[in-house]
Amino acid sequence: MAMEDLLKKAKEKMAHEQWDAALELWDRLYKEDPENTEVLEQRAEVYHKLNRLADAINDLNRYLKILPGDEKIKARKELLQTILKNSQLDIYACTNTHLDPWA
Repeated sequence: MAMEDLLKKAKEKMAHEQWDAALELWDRLYKEDPENTEVLEQRAEVYHKLNRLADAINDLNRYLKILPGDEKIKARKELLQTILKNSQLDIYACTNTHLDPWA
């Protein structure tokens, strides 16, 4: 299948929120052209939808190695890093350690 056809099909899967199928297609596209910024950006979006934030950040880092001045991608990466950081809170690191964290 031609790269253009794979791109079209991957975008269709995303439009229908078929994230796993879309990821398979973006993975194939990435293997064919790991320097393609569109592939990296779209695959990062799918990773985000699948709540695989670390993978999304890794793709955005790859994107920024190719186009380091892209402010939109920098902001998106920072947002995902903040979400990841805040979702990985240690419940025992809070100041209220005398309270039951599960109550």
